Amino acid sequence: MTNQKNILIKIKNVSKTYSHSNKPALVDVNLNIGEGEKVGLIGSNGSGKTTLLRLLMNFIKPDEGMILIKDQSDLEDARRFMGYVGESQSGLENFTPRELFESAAKMCGMNSQQAGNRARQLLEFSGLEEVANELIEGFSKGMAQRAFVGLAIVHDPEILLLDEPMSGLDQQAQDDVRSLLKKLANKTLVYASHNLDEIEEFTSSVIVMHEGKIVIQLNLKELDQEIFLLEIDPGIKSFLSRFEHLNPRISSESSPQIELLLTTDSSNFQDFIDFCKNNNVHIHRIRSRSLLEHIYHEYIST
Repeated sequence: MTNQKNILIKIKNVSKTYSHSNKPALVDVNLNIGEGEKVGLIGSNGSGKTTLLRLLMNFIKPDEGMILIKDQSDLEDARRFMGYVGESQSGLENFTPRELFESAAKMCGMNSQQAGNRARQLLEFSGLEEVANELIEGFSKGMAQRAFVGLAIVHDPEILLLDEPMSGLDQQAQDDVRSLLKKLANKTLVYASHNLDEIEEFTSSVIVMHEGKIVIQLNLKELDQEIFLLEIDPGIKSFLSRFEHLNPRISSESSPQIELLLTTDSSNFQDFIDFCKNNNVHIHRIRSRSLLEHIYHEYIST
């Protein structure tokens, strides 16, 4: 899944347990992320997604294991390579967007003129020119989140970490933030979300986390199949050997129908439908979901 020639993030045997909990937040996590990769993290609350991002940003320390950012073990210094957008951020309400961007630019080593120029660029990027001198305290959550996306890229980092950036936003605000993120397509991206649509839109590979562990890694480009759930006459059982390439599984045999799961693409599924029609096997109901959604529900307790 990674570009072995230029791995930006290396996580080796990392574990973390918070002092207030007996249950580990992360357990022996190993992961490499290459330059330009777009990696999605999915999992239920408490699965370890946020803990992993907080470790990368050096907000907290691992109990065991090693993290390297661009081969650097000094993660405080390595933060210069990363930008972070959380679900919400506090403590910045009494800044205006211009003040926020200029102050952050100066903290990154820019002089006053450079910081002013960078602030103007970010105000245009985030679409906040008209409210540049208004306090963030009065902003909607969507407007504030646009400011925080701008803040995350003040120093033009190579890596962007996103932790539920759309959470709590209305549809228009989500569209606004989505348009900003699409402008950052050149970044190496680690995107944590419950929303599978967001993951499919912004990432090309997915890591499923559960109880602090990575349970499976997937390349989305290879998930061109769907899961089809059918309520169908029991007579189909005598024909299933013909359809082994569809990975047929009987999940329920409650009378008078059985529930059958097939994993395939739409073309092969249509062949199956035609076969049933030609052999008088009645299909009572058809449902489908993406393979990513199926895998998520298979591993994650919702």
